[in-house]
Amino acid sequence: MSGPVDLHTHTTCSDGTLTPEQLVREAKRLGLVAVGITDHDTLGGVAEAWRAGDRLGVEVVPGVEISVDPPWGDRELHLLGYYVKENEELESKLRWARGARERRNLRIIEELVGLGMDISYEEVKRLAGGDVVGRPHIARLLVEKGYVKSFEEAFLRYLARGGEAYTPKERLGAEEGITLILRSGGVPVWAHPIKSGYDPSEVEKVLEWLVSKGLRGIEVYTPDHTPKQVEHLKSLAKKRGLIITGGSDYHGPGKNSHGKLGLNLEVPYETVLNLKKG
Repeated sequence: MSGPVDLHTHTTCSDGTLTPEQLVREAKRLGLVAVGITDHDTLGGVAEAWRAGDRLGVEVVPGVEISVDPPWGDRELHLLGYYVKENEELESKLRWARGARERRNLRIIEELVGLGMDISYEEVKRLAGGDVVGRPHIARLLVEKGYVKSFEEAFLRYLARGGEAYTPKERLGAEEGITLILRSGGVPVWAHPIKSGYDPSEVEKVLEWLVSKGLRGIEVYTPDHTPKQVEHLKSLAKKRGLIITGGSDYHGPGKNSHGKLGLNLEVPYETVLNLKKG
């Protein structure tokens, strides 16, 4: 098989706007031969995506995105776990991470109420419609209630780091996250390292540490990386024998802060085969 793939996407099972089936349909429409379903802290969308992929002829790569604490500093580091197999330990840790997300959401709502806004967590949950509640749902509520004019303004003024209601999230440690993915039979990959706030000089130092803990790959091709950054990351990956992956971090229509599905990605199907080998 040959053709383009996108290995980093999100559905309504976390903070995306398309259902797993809708996302696979969109991948088919755009001519992708494979798409990775990597929702935050859940494998809940994989089964539906698999069924849609079987019908539509799109290979679905199962995965999960886990936010972890970096080895040092106060940034947030994201791991992608591909081809993990469901098990009690994995589900327990993902459930804890989802609980941490909810605790954070509640604290954010408290902060916003303290700023004089008339909102409640019940309203946010209704807006989410049963999906995993995240900051994007809070942002949508702020727009609907007229406190901000746009999704982007909600994050800049209130929800993103430095915003008036920003609240850090409890996370697993980076080594713990890598070990969890490995023990679940998966392939741990460092997602969008530059987007996480690391400059090129820092990336190599952090990457060295992550590799020493079992990291198997790095996301090189993303809409956030410049051509110069891509070449730098490719060089680092090849030097360490890492799998070079890529993805848009697509969250669906209306999520302009994230990439468009499959757009300008140079990720060949061979990458899927490399992930299967581990």
